Amino acid sequence: PDNALLDKLNELKSKLHAVYDSVDWEGLKMYAYISDAVRDDVWGFEIFKTADGENFEPVTIDGFGDKYNYGARTLLSTDNGLYIGTANPFYGTQLFLLQNNKTAPEEKGGLLGDANLDDNVDISDAAWIQRAESHMITLSERAQLLADVDRNGVADIVDATIIQRREARMDVPEGIGEPI
Repeated sequence: PDNALLDKLNELKSKLHAVYDSVDWEGLKMYAYISDAVRDDVWGFEIFKTADGENFEPVTIDGFGDKYNYGARTLLSTDNGLYIGTANPFYGTQLFLLQNNKTAPEEKGGLLGDANLDDNVDISDAAWIQRAESHMITLSERAQLLADVDRNGVADIVDATIIQRREARMDVPEGIGEPI
């Protein structure tokens, strides 16, 4: 009888090892990382403006404040301004009218660290700096000034890391998130 119980326990142990060995641990880690990124991400679509075709600033990075606006589907320039129709599966299409850049951020001032010019300093600003470092986007002069949190004259990966440290509640230089 004791041997039968021991054999059953060994068989169960063998099956548990087989299950453990079959798990794609790297895939599971990636799933957890992506889940955290999606949970923490700013929802809604993004629209940018540019005066020179090289430097861009956001008009909205959160679907005009509605996280369910997941896309701008129609853009119509008129004498009244720019009409933007949204895609929103919960409330249906919404229509916005932009006149004289009223929805654009103020051109002066800002918060130290606010690389995406949304009047908030968070992990998305670190991502903006990283995108600029990898030449995926070009930060405007104002965004570069605000992104340069270590104030060495360059918005770079060091600044992105400092913002990430701030988000993790680690020690960082004073002034980040404060008006300049």
